[in-house]
Amino acid sequence: MVFLAFASKTKRMDIFIIFSYGVVYFLLNIFYDPIVKKIGQIYYYSFYTFLESLSFSLILLYNIQNKKAKILILISQFLFGVFQIVFLLKATLKILDSVPIGIETILIYICIFYFFYERFQNAKSEYIYNDHCFWISIGLMLYLGGSFFFYIFEASYFFSPANASVMRISLGSKREIVNG
Repeated sequence: MVFLAFASKTKRMDIFIIFSYGVVYFLLNIFYDPIVKKIGQIYYYSFYTFLESLSFSLILLYNIQNKKAKILILISQFLFGVFQIVFLLKATLKILDSVPIGIETILIYICIFYFFYERFQNAKSEYIYNDHCFWISIGLMLYLGGSFFFYIFEASYFFSPANASVMRISLGSKREIVNG
């Protein structure tokens, strides 16, 4: 509640997006079993990946100033959604949508690098580390970069779903620990 009051008082949409992201993913993880029973694990993970990508893109979109870059981010997010639907329909997935997760990570990294580029081009008198979106971007880089290679590795190396599950659980991947 304090978070929402702060977001509405400061009129910062990115703070509201972060709060909404947290609430949605908390609920998705709480209701993991009934959702997966209804729609299936692959559809759950695909939906999860798309919402994660959309949330992170919106945070960066809100903090990027260039209109052309904003339009490009929106187009890339739309194309990612189309790709994810086609991939989901055409690919034979066993456990996780690791290819879309890899593409999501690369797209978000490109947005983050552009955000940094823009901030360094329009250098103000204050330091970049005083900008809250700088720290959000660093957090996103650590979060996505920390799991990127595990998901890519999972897609190309593992021979059985059981090996992939054991590896994800033992490495503390972001989804399996919460979902059990």
